[in-house]
Amino acid sequence: MDIRFATMTGLVLASFCGASLSGQGDCFSPGPCEDFDGNGVTDACQNVATLGNGLIGMYYRSCDSAPPGGEYRLQYLLSKIDANIDFESDPDFPPAGVPSDHFVVRWTGTLTSDETGAHELRARSDDGFRLMINGEYVIEDWADSSGSDQLLATIELEAGVPVMILADYYENGGSDFCEIKWRKPSAGEDDDYVAIPSSAFAPSTDIDGDGYPDHDVEDCNGDGMSDAVEIGTGLAQDCDGNCVPDDCDPLEPDVLAWYRFQSNPLLVIDSSGNDRHLIGSDDIVFSVDRAVSSIPRTGEPNFGSAAFRNSGHLRYPDPDGVFAIGDQSFTVEAWIRIDGEGSTDSADQRQYLLQKKNASGDVNAGFQILAQCGNIAAAGNWYGKPGNRGGNELAIRFGNGSISYTLISRLQLLKCADWQHMSIAVDQENQRVRFEVNGDIEWQDLPGLGHVPGQGALRIGAHSTSSGAIDQEFDGNIDELRLIRGVLPMHAMLDRTTSVEDCPPAEDCSGDYDENGSIDGADLSRLLGSWGTDDPVVDLDGQPGVDGADLAFLLGVWGACP
Repeated sequence: MDIRFATMTGLVLASFCGASLSGQGDCFSPGPCEDFDGNGVTDACQNVATLGNGLIGMYYRSCDSAPPGGEYRLQYLLSKIDANIDFESDPDFPPAGVPSDHFVVRWTGTLTSDETGAHELRARSDDGFRLMINGEYVIEDWADSSGSDQLLATIELEAGVPVMILADYYENGGSDFCEIKWRKPSAGEDDDYVAIPSSAFAPSTDIDGDGYPDHDVEDCNGDGMSDAVEIGTGLAQDCDGNCVPDDCDPLEPDVLAWYRFQSNPLLVIDSSGNDRHLIGSDDIVFSVDRAVSSIPRTGEPNFGSAAFRNSGHLRYPDPDGVFAIGDQSFTVEAWIRIDGEGSTDSADQRQYLLQKKNASGDVNAGFQILAQCGNIAAAGNWYGKPGNRGGNELAIRFGNGSISYTLISRLQLLKCADWQHMSIAVDQENQRVRFEVNGDIEWQDLPGLGHVPGQGALRIGAHSTSSGAIDQEFDGNIDELRLIRGVLPMHAMLDRTTSVEDCPPAEDCSGDYDENGSIDGADLSRLLGSWGTDDPVVDLDGQPGVDGADLAFLLGVWGACP
């Protein structure tokens, strides 16, 4: 199963590797479109009455040792209910089926206190731990630890009012230990922290009471009702079973350019039909290595990609300024395979996927997208991931004419043999940015510093200095790069299957009372026998009383049923 972490958490652990293992039981084996929040549990089960008190724990195996920053490529193993987060020398932690070393857990649910006021929290773990309450981090120590350090936070709770809780823990070898305790407002100064009881936790994240987890925020048609609710309640059809209302599937985005890198020698053609073809240097070559053999969304064949090896770049001069969109809403998506190992050692570790700027410096950059941010925080004016950066993080940089500033994601593009789908969407209307890697999403707020549109050439695979020199080049392959005006919904990405099939027409044979497949004399006799009554079975026009209108309807459909 392809876990896609909740968009409202503002957090994603990493990309995935390998096949997944299914959980046990009906609630832990969700069917299609039954697990919109992607936690391995059927949405309808996520309540105390069904699962009991506690939090839903999602357990993963890490596919490799953690790089700097403690992020992993993960393989989903199972989901279960954990009474609380209080694991010290627990023989049942991790549960059967999860390796004792190199694993990750994510817990989700709600926390409710019976007291109003300031609650002090204390967490300890071996290794990393982070805690989010109502979408905001209150504890974040995502690094190897012996468990001796106390991570403290204070949160305000109202008696009987649940708050959303999300906690992540990773174990990187050796001991496994993780606990979170609290001290309630009624505790005395000398009272110690105590384990949060199971009764304070609930697996439900349906605070708004619509019957579906609040982590599901996909609303493709913007009507204020989530896709999950519309499909689940029958208000929207989903004939192709892709968990997106069919009315949204045919979306045709405003594609400014689509670079597919399809032929050898490398022809950098704009496949959007807008003729915004690139100019390429000789050291960018065609590669038969490709992300997918055909594009899931369109079914078009895919023959190859562009290979960058820390040299060369592609550019579009943009004489008409069509890519001067730094101050507008826009989306960039691509498949990427990284060959460079991320690091924060130097500026040379910054890997630029795309930029729109002239030679007057980064302060006048409309936008710059870094597949790996390297040491970009050293440039100053950065926001987002607060620490434990390994340099693999996806990032976007803007200029406002006076300064340049960077939003650094927690999502990472790691060096590995796997292709990774990524996208960045800038939502100017709501002043936020959506980062995505392999379907996992993180939202970050824009800091309100403003943007310049960006002049000069659109450049792919390198950064240009104020003097026009090329540096900080991309090391890897790029495939199916699209630039789109507006915020493209996730279901319209190239890696999503959205082939809509018309729902089969309902088999309506109104008037065939004896269900013999034909409307005939027997049915006519039945109607006439009920003449003047309010028999709802015989009534065909929906109006009270079996009368001439119903007879006219029956005679109009006389004969074999369709």
